[in-house]
Amino acid sequence: MIRNRYIENYVTTNKLLNIILLLSIMVIVSFQVTKDWSVLFNLDVEVVNYYYQTLVNLSLGYIVSLMFFILVVYYPEKKKKLIVRAKTSIIFARLQTNLSAYIFGTLEAFDIPFKSTDDIEGLFFKKYQNYDVLKILKAKKNECYIDMGSTVFDVIVNCSKRILNLKQDLVPFLMFMEMKEIEFYADLEEILIFENVQNVGGDLPVEKFFLDDFKYIVDVYTEVQKIVGAHQTPVEYKKENTNFQI
Repeated sequence: MIRNRYIENYVTTNKLLNIILLLSIMVIVSFQVTKDWSVLFNLDVEVVNYYYQTLVNLSLGYIVSLMFFILVVYYPEKKKKLIVRAKTSIIFARLQTNLSAYIFGTLEAFDIPFKSTDDIEGLFFKKYQNYDVLKILKAKKNECYIDMGSTVFDVIVNCSKRILNLKQDLVPFLMFMEMKEIEFYADLEEILIFENVQNVGGDLPVEKFFLDDFKYIVDVYTEVQKIVGAHQTPVEYKKENTNFQI
């Protein structure tokens, strides 16, 4: 089944190579069929045979080169990409899970009624920029996420650690990724809160990072859902319903 998929993929994505292959086969077959025919239009037999034989040799060389390309380059490369896809799909799925826990845990902690059409910056950042947001996160008990700590702040810290580790796991596969996956990685790389969330009380403005980066975390969460290909869960939270969907 996998081999059939490889063949189908090769045929559909390498049309020019396949056209040249067919022309090469036609040249070789036509040479064998017409080699005993008399020359038309009183052309020089030796000249016709010379150029015909040259075309046949070029055709044979092309077919041999194409077989070499398929067996040594194309097939191993496709196999490698299939293995990479299997590994990265797991990483992206885990990133989706941890980004989801980070986002919905935060919304529950702040108890913000939120719709996917709302302005995150206006509703979230401006409202809480003068609050001790870390204190709010630490005061909210974790009732939804197993093995992530007793408070929502613990959930945020644990999710941040896992996201950093998963992001690092993607590095060896960057050269094999599609453009949308590379863009997701680049966007994830620009978010500062993940690596600084534990530096509470230090020189860095962790609270500002948290508020500033939240809208970007929602954006990368939307991106990773598209990459995974799962049903897209909009970032919404209803105040009266604590059993939100992840």
